[in-house]
Amino acid sequence: MGQQQLLLIIIGMIVLAAAIAGGNLLFKVHSESSAKDNIISECSSLGSLAQQYYNKSAEMGGGDKSFIGWSISEHIDSTHSAIYSIILANDEKLILRGTPQKDKNYSWAVKTTVTKYDIFSEIME
Repeated sequence: MGQQQLLLIIIGMIVLAAAIAGGNLLFKVHSESSAKDNIISECSSLGSLAQQYYNKSAEMGGGDKSFIGWSISEHIDSTHSAIYSIILANDEKLILRGTPQKDKNYSWAVKTTVTKYDIFSEIME
């Protein structure tokens, strides 16, 4: 009888360890997915600000149908999620990059392309 109880305890501990390991893995996967969604959302918000600049006349402090001259405000160029930078700005489009903060240890970044009508984000591995 004692050996059966010991065997059941050992099997129970193995199942519990596997469940904890699986839960930890799911948490990490969900955390990374959430970080991607958050950075894409913040890049889209920046893209929206850039589109407002594009459509505003030069007299009103805008780009007058150009993304040239638009910059990311120093208050929002870095958040708890990522650091944002401009890769390209010309008359037709603007390309932004959202790089996750270094403490996250992620190997990807978000690239957002902004045009007159569209904002499109993609994950760069």
